[in-house]
Amino acid sequence: MTTTDLLTIPEAAACLHVSPRTLQRWLANGLIPTVRPGRRVLITRATVDAYLTATARSATTGPLAGRRA
Repeated sequence: MTTTDLLTIPEAAACLHVSPRTLQRWLANGLIPTVRPGRRVLITRATVDAYLTATARSATTGPLAGRRA
């Protein structure tokens, strides 16, 4: 694992399209695992990608399925 594979809370929040505070709540509730080298809280890029994949809704199954713009 390299340092480019580790994201800070603001970086991970931007990838997830949520606020850093929302991400902190998710971390406190154990929804997303972290890496803690010392006092820093980091999240692996693989964890962010896995979370996005697990929670993604396609256009055919979401609340707007079948609607046209």
